[in-house]
Amino acid sequence: MKSTLTYFIIFLFINAMNSIGFKSLKHASLIDMVNQTKFIAVKHNVTTEDGYIIEIHQISKLDNKKNKRVIFVQHGLLCSSDIWLDNGPNSALAYVMAENGYNVFLGNVRGNTYGRHHINISTGDSEFWNFT
Repeated sequence: MKSTLTYFIIFLFINAMNSIGFKSLKHASLIDMVNQTKFIAVKHNVTTEDGYIIEIHQISKLDNKKNKRVIFVQHGLLCSSDIWLDNGPNSALAYVMAENGYNVFLGNVRGNTYGRHHINISTGDSEFWNFT
């Protein structure tokens, strides 16, 4: 009974979030979400020596200043670069660093949301997942 009530409350919460405007961001890409703020995001594709194509995201403030300091941030295990933006433009680490004059690069790894491409192998092949 207790678990049923918990699931029902979670269901109500999700429906409430969807009804107050979170639908528009549900399927938005990281680039689209950032570009709706006072920041700009650019996607860079990096190809590794063994053929994996990984997206690196660059976040900076919408100003014309040149020679910004560069900082690279890498997520932890089982995450993606999204983790550095999850708290929104007022408190997420990537936004705070961009606000303070940094040109922020967010790394990703093979196999996560932004690292599922290869020049020759599809994700359906077991060989794709044979990396260390």
